[in-house]
Amino acid sequence: MSASVDIFIRSYRGDFEWLSHCLKSCELFAKGFRDIHIVVPKGDGHLLKHLTKEKVHECQGYPDDYLGQQITKLCADTFTNADYICHFDSDTLWTKPVSPNNLIVDGKPIVFYEPYSKLSGCPWQPIVAETLGWIPQFEFMRRHPFVYPRWIYKELRMYLEARHARPLADYISSRPYRSFSEFNVLGAFAWEKFKTRFEWKDPHQEEVYVRQYWSWGGINEHLPEIEKILNPPT
Repeated sequence: MSASVDIFIRSYRGDFEWLSHCLKSCELFAKGFRDIHIVVPKGDGHLLKHLTKEKVHECQGYPDDYLGQQITKLCADTFTNADYICHFDSDTLWTKPVSPNNLIVDGKPIVFYEPYSKLSGCPWQPIVAETLGWIPQFEFMRRHPFVYPRWIYKELRMYLEARHARPLADYISSRPYRSFSEFNVLGAFAWEKFKTRFEWKDPHQEEVYVRQYWSWGGINEHLPEIEKILNPPT
């Protein structure tokens, strides 16, 4: 496809060991993407000065970076001018060859979704409803990567800032008990406002290109699997 697609990774120093493996998987499997943008809190950027292919940015620090990293992701368009932004996490690996053509169909990014009615114990529906002002019927944070066109970020920020009468960062930072979900909010917004501009799919019916871990659980037990993924048979 002729449109530009950048990979966007929001990280921090605690995940840099994971990040090194993530970037190896990008080099090995991700083809056809323009650039890789890595955004870290102010003061962490110098720890990535050894990277030469990737574009490293610093963002402001936040008292709670769990919420802070969600703010950064919803401002991804301020760090790259790509037509489409492909969100990837430090603790996630590509496991097979992938290109933008696998993630975007006829100019429409693929967004995976499932009904909340099928997801026992999922907490996000009332949280997203409070944020957006309507009750979403679907959960949109089904698996990486998350791909969105750059124009939708500004649209979402404008909507949320008008609804809550404050800057987006202030609203997210004020959420009690970390009650915010950036990709559920973004997905529900896209579904409600711009449904025809996306390709909506069931995650169980599509090929999986990633292996997602949980960085807070530690990396050591996963290293044998990671090494196997990053050293496929030739």
